[in-house]
Amino acid sequence: MLLIWEPEAPLDAVTRHAWGLVAQRIATGLRELAHLPVTADDEQGIIAFPEPEGVAAGAEWVQAIRGENVDARLLLDGAGNAGVQLPCRPDFSDEEIRHVVLACVKAAHIGLGPAVPVDAAAQPYTVLQAERIVSEVATRLRSLHTPG
Repeated sequence: MLLIWEPEAPLDAVTRHAWGLVAQRIATGLRELAHLPVTADDEQGIIAFPEPEGVAAGAEWVQAIRGENVDARLLLDGAGNAGVQLPCRPDFSDEEIRHVVLACVKAAHIGLGPAVPVDAAAQPYTVLQAERIVSEVATRLRSLHTPG
């Protein structure tokens, strides 16, 4: 199972930057493929999405995502609003990033998420192809930021 990463100390600049790049890839995939409004907090190393329907719906997301061998955690803010935290580590591989995204896409397509067009849910090949494009773009962007 891909576990939620819990840094033991505040993130240094290099780790924060690496985590932010991975979080951006996960967030982009989730926004585009699962239609989820993802938020990434690079100070705390948390990536999550809100669940406006409350705690019970958030718990269903957690269960569905964990069913795909990806950890998820129910979050509550000070006002009692629910959210779902996902795993993200600065050293995630392309495969691990895909795994997180596809676990959430699958959960969204079984009826947990916002309205997903039926034709999109019926075309898993299209979802995988779109994820590959996101992954390729992220790889190209990383190569632009690599010193050397």
